[in-house]
Amino acid sequence: MGRGLTRSRSKHRLTATEKRADKRHRSLSKLHSKIASDDPNWEDSDDEYSEEPYEIEDESIENEQVLEKYKLAAKFSQDALEYVVSQCVAGAVISRLCKEGDEKIAGFCDSVFRQPDEEGNPIFKGVAFPTSISPNDLTAHFAPHPAEGEANCDVALKNGDVIKIHMGAHIDGYMSQVAHTLVVGDDLAAAHPQTADVITAAYYAAEAALRVMRPDLQNRNEAVTNVFNKVAENYQVTTCQGVLSHRVLRWNPIGPSCIISQRISDKDDQVQEVEDITFGNHEVWHLDIAMSSEHEKLHCAPLPTTIYKRNDIAVAPKIKAAHYVLRSVRDKLLNYPFSMREFENLSQAKLGMRDLLMRDMIDPVPVMKTKKQDVTARFSWTILLTPKGVVRLTGLPLPVAAQSQKMITDSSVNQILSASLLPPTHPKRRKALKKKRLTHAVKRRQVADEESEGSGPEMMDAD
Repeated sequence: MGRGLTRSRSKHRLTATEKRADKRHRSLSKLHSKIASDDPNWEDSDDEYSEEPYEIEDESIENEQVLEKYKLAAKFSQDALEYVVSQCVAGAVISRLCKEGDEKIAGFCDSVFRQPDEEGNPIFKGVAFPTSISPNDLTAHFAPHPAEGEANCDVALKNGDVIKIHMGAHIDGYMSQVAHTLVVGDDLAAAHPQTADVITAAYYAAEAALRVMRPDLQNRNEAVTNVFNKVAENYQVTTCQGVLSHRVLRWNPIGPSCIISQRISDKDDQVQEVEDITFGNHEVWHLDIAMSSEHEKLHCAPLPTTIYKRNDIAVAPKIKAAHYVLRSVRDKLLNYPFSMREFENLSQAKLGMRDLLMRDMIDPVPVMKTKKQDVTARFSWTILLTPKGVVRLTGLPLPVAAQSQKMITDSSVNQILSASLLPPTHPKRRKALKKKRLTHAVKRRQVADEESEGSGPEMMDAD
């Protein structure tokens, strides 16, 4: 989802970031035109475009400032998640919890980077994915809005509900997401019989994936898909089809690479495929896994959609309300999914949204579910792939009350789970590190001895 490269610029003022992206896009188009016309001098073109990677170096985690922004976004997402988890008790209203989750993230983000950047442009920050809380058979994107007057806006939690909390934050376009599953009241007796198995399987599938994605192993995305399904088989549950984990870039939550948890197949045996890729260093991923107690297919629930995302279709809207929505999305919500909670004038936003949906300028993010008798679990973490190993920025531990009594019997999975997130150290490197630690230990002991000798008891002067 690019940053509006093809958007009509009449009546719209582009931000500095959009101008830079648009300039790169126009330069690339001009270069392609010269190549297509067999221009012999196309290599000597003075165009500013150069063959650079999709994610330029300044926007990768090799840049310490970029890494700090990712970590800040992760911290804010994590802190907001912990707050919402603490409020998930019997009787709590889901719509209120979702609103409080967004408010927490917005408040955290407002406390940093208040000054403009070096070019004088404001640093955008805030919610990167609206808070959603999906109970039981609902898997994702349930974020009811009480002001809409819909039938499901006042759903309250009850003991035994298995809820999936999902939210995200971004700082200057560098985003972090997190999803967590828990049982309300830790009441497994009131929950689905396979609740513990589903939650434990999803959690350990994500843990195994972290180790498979270690860059030094040079594994491919298919290896992660395989380990998801192996863990599910051990706990006698199923991996939900079509759930994607994405590599993310700045301003782009859906990057150039992805992992599919389980391929979607239909009656004609047509299988959903994803591009085969190898994990590399300095990549940021949103790892996402969802599991179900029985049925693997996800469906759109017959519930109102309250989360949307914009696309790159450039069609001029016809009514003022649609312009109001587009301005709000462009100036505040940017490229990230947004909730109807974000709009101050809800009636105007609903009118404008209908026009934009009709023109395919906004895409709905529907509520997803499995069969009514099923229960689902979901975990989503933001991770960094570095030469020093895999770093998990977000994610809470497996709830103690939701741990399954079943054990993983597959030796290959156990071997993966017992592996380290860090690459093995070369023998010479290990010897050098050991010598360095001994040297530091000796120096610290010498300093301690000198301080103890120089700080003897003070003698009092005789009167």
